[in-house]
Amino acid sequence: MRPSEENARGIVEASRYLVLATADAEGRPWSTPVYFAHVGCREFFWVSSPEALHSRNISVRPEVGIAVFDSSVEIGTGQGVYVSALAAELVDGAERALEVFSRRSLGHGGRVWTVDDVRGDSGMRLYRAVAGAHSMLAKDGRPDRRVAVELQWGCSGLHPGSGSAVPRGGGRGPGSWITDRIGPSAQFTTHVRKLPCPLRPPP
Repeated sequence: MRPSEENARGIVEASRYLVLATADAEGRPWSTPVYFAHVGCREFFWVSSPEALHSRNISVRPEVGIAVFDSSVEIGTGQGVYVSALAAELVDGAERALEVFSRRSLGHGGRVWTVDDVRGDSGMRLYRAVAGAHSMLAKDGRPDRRVAVELQWGCSGLHPGSGSAVPRGGGRGPGSWITDRIGPSAQFTTHVRKLPCPLRPPP
């Protein structure tokens, strides 16, 4: 499978779990699989305990790595999507994200998630990672070489059973700078290029 936007999206759509790589303040690495939903292969959402090691790592070091792949394919035929991202507990805009997460969860036989499920003494929190770059294996005969893949935001709506809906409307044009508060103290700015349609600002 060659690296392309179409193939990258197909891998993400077909996968229920991503592998989340984190590190603590001293740089000690950790990785864990999490069930996820996404918006446009750019925003990735999952639910975890804030006491889990990967959650604690994110609270002190928001830079994460993500790998999405099919582990059932034959040896030598595998392909994956590699993502560098910034992650944090999602506080503002949780309702929108939970709609996306619940839609995919229901499509896979799971349940609806509400704000009460990720607040207070529930023991769970909602997290989001915003992608900065995507890459795939080059598949050009050179071993383990990755190449960048540009993923544009899509406007085709929700794929059945997935969480890949892209909201319509809004006022952010191509090349705009977007600043989102994604946690109680984490704020960062992401440059989004070549937007086929503007995104509605999070609530």
